[in-house]
Amino acid sequence: MKIRVSLGQTLAQAVLADLASGAGTDPVMEIYTGNMPASLGNTITDTLLATFVLSSTVGTESNGVITFSGWTNEDSAPDGGDAGWARLLNKSGEEVIYLSAGGSGSGAAVIVSPETVVANEPVNLTSGVIRMPV
Repeated sequence: MKIRVSLGQTLAQAVLADLASGAGTDPVMEIYTGNMPASLGNTITDTLLATFVLSSTVGTESNGVITFSGWTNEDSAPDGGDAGWARLLNKSGEEVIYLSAGGSGSGAAVIVSPETVVANEPVNLTSGVIRMPV
């Protein structure tokens, strides 16, 4: 699928606005093992590996591409395993979007280091990018 750049920009800005909305303090990104669920809202059975607190503005948009910025890394992973997907929650803790997650060179939307997380060890969010199909 391909769409007009202007529509991609509008969609990306809507995603950023949704992530920055809500009554809580900051949006978060959670990294899980396994495969991304087919739809939002179902019970998650994969293992939570890391939680990154995002800045209140989450990131920037340019030509339909969202680039995340200003996050806090995970100091101590709650569990271990291979990064498989990411769940982004707005300030109220509502699910907004699921993304692929992996290590450097994986082609995933969210890059973490290390890709194989060790319980109680730090996890770094290296980058996060969402590309609208423009």
